Amino acid sequence: MHSSRIFAVLTSSFIAAALWPDLPALAAPPDRTPPTLQITGVHNATFFPAGDGYKDVVQVTYEVSDDSADPTLSRRVQVTDSQGQVVLDRAADVATPGSHTFSWDGRNAAGRLQPKGDYDLTLTVTDSSGNASRARSRTVTLSPKRIVTRTFRRTVGAAGSVVDRRVGGCSTVRKPSLHGWAGSLGYYSNTRCRGRGFRSVASTINGVYVPRAFQGRYGNLRVSAYGGAARTRPGSRGGLEYWNQKRQDWVGWSIMTARIGNHGGKSINARPIVNPNPDGRPYVVWAALTAASYRYDVKSFTVVLRYQLLR
Repeated sequence: MHSSRIFAVLTSSFIAAALWPDLPALAAPPDRTPPTLQITGVHNATFFPAGDGYKDVVQVTYEVSDDSADPTLSRRVQVTDSQGQVVLDRAADVATPGSHTFSWDGRNAAGRLQPKGDYDLTLTVTDSSGNASRARSRTVTLSPKRIVTRTFRRTVGAAGSVVDRRVGGCSTVRKPSLHGWAGSLGYYSNTRCRGRGFRSVASTINGVYVPRAFQGRYGNLRVSAYGGAARTRPGSRGGLEYWNQKRQDWVGWSIMTARIGNHGGKSINARPIVNPNPDGRPYVVWAALTAASYRYDVKSFTVVLRYQLLR
């Protein structure tokens, strides 16, 4: 039976060769080199997936090259926590040779945000023959902090917030004002003589320290004054304006009317108005003034500033 089996195989081979003399021999699959994979960068290595637009995802850039020009490379991403537990393992898009980026938003396959901590991201690229290359990014950190907006509000006495004075030769700044309010100032133009231009100006430069904002993220600023025309000169008016450090100029001019009450200055972008001290403490500066024989009393100023923190 054994010899008969050998004969049958030989006969089948002979018949096949006779009937299909041009049938090519089956060739062994060629040897393939695995695709090369190199991670070239990690952006936002510490990221804050709060959905507020600030570094919400970590991005990994990488290069893939395939010497055999295999068009069917596949890509897989795996994320593990600091204890080596897999929190995400997913097939990604087909990765053609070249430069690519993949992102992680801090969530697992079920879409649940992961706890704060350190994570490793591993990328695997496989060709159609099963040859694979693997690379791990440097450890990334998921932070629970997020951008929050705060409002700073502070009321200061007119006299207690003065940092400088600019008073013309014909004018005076009186403490307290003729209204007698504690901590108030009276801005009285042309009380000594009849002057014009700067000689008639009565002004102070006032300031207050404000909170530090994350990366200088300041919103709007508004300074208002409580005051009104002095009894000796009804109908008088005053003015408010802000010092713009970048432009080295006064901006945001607004009029304080004669009535006694709160007089709101202009709401203005605070970024060029907030100035850093040599010790790094930020502050804002504004001016209150009158001229042209007006007489104006100010009791206090209220500063309202919007700013952002990473909390």
